[in-house]
Amino acid sequence: MNKREGFSIVECLVYCALFCLLCILIFNFAITSQVSLRRLDASTMKTLDLYGALDSFALEAMAAPSRAEHWNKITEHELIWQTNENDIGWSWEKGSLYRTTGTHTKGIWHGVTKNLVSAGLSQVQFIVKRNKKKNPISIVCTFDTVRRTIALQNRE
Repeated sequence: MNKREGFSIVECLVYCALFCLLCILIFNFAITSQVSLRRLDASTMKTLDLYGALDSFALEAMAAPSRAEHWNKITEHELIWQTNENDIGWSWEKGSLYRTTGTHTKGIWHGVTKNLVSAGLSQVQFIVKRNKKKNPISIVCTFDTVRRTIALQNRE
């Protein structure tokens, strides 16, 4: 019986093949995981942007006047109301949500400041419901797939 030290060439090739297979599997797993995490990150950022826009609108709309005569314009994609200092408008134009402040008279803004609140929204809809009895307004706003109702009651 011959005693040799070391590996034969066949054993070395088998170990190299197993090592290469293991490296390929680990590399494939790392790349797949990274792509999935990037998609998840983009989706999470879009969701955060959506809820941030909705919360910004809701916070300001809750301070809006509840009486209909203080509202300059109410459409499906635009709301404008009067405050003590100036007029405030929210509008959805070309997939972006804007907040506008200034003076709105006869359909024209004067001394306007227009801010982009959120870009890339596929749908924004404002539904204003009026209660004829007490004249309060409630707003149902839908940003993409998120819907929120804001009731403006018992305020002047």
